[in-house]
Amino acid sequence: MKRRDFCTAGTMAALGLAVGHSTEAAPLQGGEQAILKPPRLKSGDLLALINPAGATALRMDIEIVEESLQALGFRVRRAAHLLDRYGYLAGTDQDRAADVNEQFADPEVAGLIAVRGGWGCARILPLVDYDVIRTRPKVLLG
Repeated sequence: MKRRDFCTAGTMAALGLAVGHSTEAAPLQGGEQAILKPPRLKSGDLLALINPAGATALRMDIEIVEESLQALGFRVRRAAHLLDRYGYLAGTDQDRAADVNEQFADPEVAGLIAVRGGWGCARILPLVDYDVIRTRPKVLLG
């Protein structure tokens, strides 16, 4: 299997898992806060590419993700700091968190795709605006 085929299949499988959710909150037992579910993804939705942790070494990886998502009918936007590099990370903690916060705050964006992951994600947790995420739940894959 070629790398491009593998990446396309992986992207389609991940999107398939996220597409089935409704926007209704599911009540929890014991009076806990309800779980928020994002709206379903549909053809034509805008997906934002983010890098909340490790830097992407090859720009071709980003292009493969973009092409695969576009082939599935989605529009794609690159976050401002997607290709930044700060040591092994995709930019400073503040810049990576700003990308996450900005994409969740944008009403046009239906979902976020984390191109890379890793330990850097944990470093930005204190900088994430959870109130914005709570008011605008979106599909988050990666």
